Parts: sequence; structure tokens; C-alpha cells
Amino acid sequence: MAADQWKRDYRFHRTNQLARRWLVKVYSPSGVGGRELSQFEVLRRRRTAHTTEHASNKAQFIISQPVVKARVVQQQQQFAVVSLVQSYILQKGKNFFIYHQNSTSSTMKQQKQQLSLAIVMLFRILTIWLFSKAGNGNSVDADLVNCPFSEKCQCTSNNCNGLTRVRCVNLHEIPEFSENHCSITSMLLEGNFSSVSKERFFNFKDVIRKMTISTTSSQPLVFDDEAFYGVVLNEIERLEINAAGKMSEIPLGVMRLWRLNTLIINGTDIESLNDVFSKYTFTLRTLRISNSQLMNIDSDVFSELRFFTTLELPRNKLKQIPKQALLPVQWSLRLLDLSYNEITSVEEDTFFGFQRLRQLNLSNNPIALINDRAFANNTIPLLTLDLSHCQLESIPTGTLVRLQLLRYLNVSFNRIAHISGATFANMTSLVSVDLSNNPIKTVAVDAFYGASFQSVTLSNTELQQLDLGIFDTLTALREMRIVDSPSLQKLHASFSHSNANLLPRVLGLRNVGTLELDRSLFELLLKLSFTLDIDSNDTVRCDAATMEWLTALIRCYDPVNINLDSIYCEPTKGGDDFGDASSANKTLILDSVLNTDISCELYSTTTTTSVTDEDSTRSTIETTLVQQYYRGIVLCTVWQLSLLLSQQRWLFHNACCRAD
Repeated sequence: MAADQWKRDYRFHRTNQLARRWLVKVYSPSGVGGRELSQFEVLRRRRTAHTTEHASNKAQFIISQPVVKARVVQQQQQFAVVSLVQSYILQKGKNFFIYHQNSTSSTMKQQKQQLSLAIVMLFRILTIWLFSKAGNGNSVDADLVNCPFSEKCQCTSNNCNGLTRVRCVNLHEIPEFSENHCSITSMLLEGNFSSVSKERFFNFKDVIRKMTISTTSSQPLVFDDEAFYGVVLNEIERLEINAAGKMSEIPLGVMRLWRLNTLIINGTDIESLNDVFSKYTFTLRTLRISNSQLMNIDSDVFSELRFFTTLELPRNKLKQIPKQALLPVQWSLRLLDLSYNEITSVEEDTFFGFQRLRQLNLSNNPIALINDRAFANNTIPLLTLDLSHCQLESIPTGTLVRLQLLRYLNVSFNRIAHISGATFANMTSLVSVDLSNNPIKTVAVDAFYGASFQSVTLSNTELQQLDLGIFDTLTALREMRIVDSPSLQKLHASFSHSNANLLPRVLGLRNVGTLELDRSLFELLLKLSFTLDIDSNDTVRCDAATMEWLTALIRCYDPVNINLDSIYCEPTKGGDDFGDASSANKTLILDSVLNTDISCELYSTTTTTSVTDEDSTRSTIETTLVQQYYRGIVLCTVWQLSLLLSQQRWLFHNACCRAD
């Protein structure tokens, strides 16, 4: 017993020690070692009690303190996080010990209390961590000081102690920086300049990881061929250039950045993309050229990029998908964005061989035709396809049937007028479809046959009537919302009672026309699993036939999943205001139901038949189960008797043998 106790104590203290070391390593400003880390250790050793109350008070103190020095605030946040995590570990260790001592007598209530305490502690840790992250971003920017290498720039430290961020704004030219050993995580050069001369960064002796060059000059931005010359600049991993629409080519100096993995170029007049990525920039993973005049891409421009995963070319002048240029990277490309271009069609085998493509964005292109064999390779793992704001007149079923792993499809803002049958039949992974803002006039009753998604919204359509037979037994569709479709005027159901699915189904209507509720909805609304949700601002045509079966539905069969408390009948022609729900000519449909006389016997045939069918089905099932139960008992009894007889026969045989 003593050995077990010693092991538990050792494990707890060892876990606490490792947690302290990890926190010191992660939250120390200068990593492991250094002057600041030693101060951190001294202050940590002075702390004798790590309780939850102390950590909470420390957190409150940090939040209430004004920001004086970014480093001081950062250290206070680190101490608060350390003390809070240690108090959490201590409390969890106590709970663990108590739980194992009283494991035989612990109740569910005690376990819930322990779980609640752990959740509260984790929430407090997350709060302090988020505050420290926000403080590291905001307080640092608020306490920038002049950089030691240039008076025109501001840094997060006046002596470049540790990792440093640099901001140089309102520049008229790129300054020539003096010699320094600063380790720069990011540098922003912003102003009204038109050139980047050579050897401006030659005096940097450490590294620069990220650089952003942004100009507002009306003159073309020109880069010297040796602008990025130097050992330090070779370490740049991310380069962003905002040229205000006045740069004609990608700087040749980019070829020298052998560790570059992200290149972002925005606002240029580049018309052609040539082979500027030599063998020295083979590490490039992401390329984004936006708001430019790009029309042509050479076929070998990406031939040396072995790890290329993301290509974004939005808001350019491309008239077709650069199929030949993408061939060298089709095995590695994961994201392709060609939105806001001038592409008119997607030809055959355009995306053949793209074995890792996950996201494809072709939105805001005048695409009217997509070849059925555009995705000829059935193994393409495309998850997201955006075809919104195009000129498609129908859903490209022949193309989509090959995308068996597709999960998100957006075909909104097109010219789709009809949703044909079994459009989504073979797309077994699809979970979301956006069909909004299409002039849809008809929806086939089997449009969602075999669909795997459970909800769909049709907004801003031109639907005039809707057949609720779309909620068939062979579809996963559970909810449909139709909004902002004032042309919708009639609801009816074409399937019989025997085909109606018993799973919950919801039809939501908002901002539609004056609805005519067909008599065929009577049996559908009797099912407790179907809900008709009509918005209070919409109206219903309250003719005599409709009011009769609605009255029978409300009075004779309760409950019914339709709310008539806030639905109005259409206003009479004598009114002056047809849109005001409070008008005297607009009456609640519930009032009309109360004023309608009906005999429940006239509407008992269908319901009695349906109830009788359900009762007979239920009784048949119960009879079958009872028969199987008794049959099992009989078989079990026969088996036991046969086993008993065999045992008796064996005993009799042994007795006879002994007698002989």
C-alpha cells in the first residue's frame, strides 16, 4: 500500500515538474536560457502557493493594470498562466487521489462535480491564454519604439532583444538600413515609393522571415535585380507585394529566395506569367496573383515547383483554365482559385489526374457549359466546389456524378430554372447545397431521390407550386426552407399514405405568395412527423373547401404540427391596404376555423382507414413476434428434452455395462 502511495506521489510531482518546464519553454520571451529566463525562474521559485484563488486574483490584477511596458505585461500574463495551470494540475492530482481511494464508494454526483471543476479550470486557462495572445498583439503595437537600424522605422524592441517586428510607414523611399543583428519575424514597408533599390537590406546580419512591400504611388513599382540580394533575405519565407496596379512583371530577385514558400502579389498590370520560378525556389507552396491583368500562363512556369499546393488567381483576365500549365503540379495541388475571371467553359479532361485537389473555386465566371468529362478521373478527392455567379442553366449532373467525395456545392446566382429528377442521387457524401437566387420554376418530385444531405434552402426563386412528394422514402432530406419566393402559390402532395415516410420532415415558408393549400395535404398533416411552418407575414387562400378540411384537421385530430395562430387569410378586395397584417380586411385563419361548422364524421373515412391500417400492421407485427416467441420456447423445450433423454440413455448404457 505504501509503495502504491509513493508511486502516485512521484507521478504527480513529476507531472507538475514537466508542466512547469514546458510552460517556461513556451511562454518565455527568449526561449530556454538568457537573462529574462533567469528572472522568470527566480520569481517562479519565490512562489510558494499555487491555488485557484491566487491564480484568479492574479488574472484580475493583470486585466485591471494599464499597459506600461509590453514586456512587463507579457511577463505578468506568463506568470498568471503558469500559476493557473499549476493550480489546475494540483487540484486534478487531489481529485485523482481521492477518486482512487474512494473508487468503491464514489457516486455519479461526485464524478460530475469533479468533471465540472475540471471544465471550469480549463475555461479559466483558455481565457487567460486568449487574453495573453491578444495582449501580445495589441500592447506590442501600442508600445513601438524607434528601431536601432533606422529612424524611419519602429520596432517592438529598441535593442532587437529577441524576435522583433518592424513597421516602416509613410515612406517616400526605402531607407538604407544600418548594420545590425536583429532577428526579424516580419517587416512592413509602406508608403508612396516607386522603386526598391539594391543592397538596402545588405547590413542585416540575422534573418528576416516575412516581408510586406506596399505602395500607393501612381508610378510603376520597379525592383532592382539585386534588390533581394544577401544572405539574410535568402531566409524570407513569405513575401507580399501590393503594387497599386503599377507593376508589369514579377521581380527577378524572387528567384534568389530559396526558402520562399508563400508569394502574394496584388494590384499589378502583369499580363503574362513567365518562368520566373527557377530551381532555387522549388520550396514555393502558395502563389496568389490578384487584381491584375493576367491573361497567359506559360506551360513550364510551375515545372520546378515540387511542393506546390495552392494557386490563387482571382480577379484577372483568364479566358480559359490553364490546363497545360497545371500539368506539372496536378499531383500536389490542393486548392485552385480562378474566381472573377473570364472563363466561359470547362472542357473535357481539364482536371484529369488531380489526385489531391480539395477545393475548386470557379465562381464569378461567365461559365455556361461544363463538360461531363471535365472530372474524368473518378478518384479526385474534391470536397468543395464553388460555381456561384456563373451562367449555368442547369445543375451539371453528368459532371457531379464523378465527384463522389464532394461535400459542399454552391450553384447560387445562376440561371437554373428546373431541378430534374435524381440530380443528387450518386453524391453520397454531399452535406450542403446552395441553390439560392436561381430562377427555379419547377422541382421534380424525385429531384432529391437518393440525396444524402438533410436540409436545403431555396431563396429568391420563381416557384409557383411545390409537390411535397419530394419528401419521399428514398431521400435523406428532412428540412426544406423556401424564402423570398413571392410567386409560390400552391402546395400539394402527390404520394399516397403508404409511401409517406414516418421520419420527421419540416417545410418552412417565409415571404412567399398567397398560398393555396390543396386537399391532398390533409393526410400528410395528420402525420405527427410532418411540420408545416408558415411565417406570420404570409397569407393563405381561405376558400370554403380549404377551410373545411383545415377545420376538420384542427377540431377532429389533435395535435397537428401546423401553427395557425399568426397566419392570416388573404385580404378582401374591398380593403385599401393589402400588405398590412393589422388591416381590418385581414383576418386570422384561426378565427375563420372557429366560425366554420364541420362534422368530423365526414372526414373520418381516410383517417379511420389509415388508423385501421396502422393498427392492423401493428397487430400483425405483434402476432408474428408472439408466434416467434412461442416457437422459440417450444424449440428450446424440445432441445432440453432431447438432451435429457440422451443423458438418461448414456446413464442406462453405463449401468447395463457395469451389470454385465
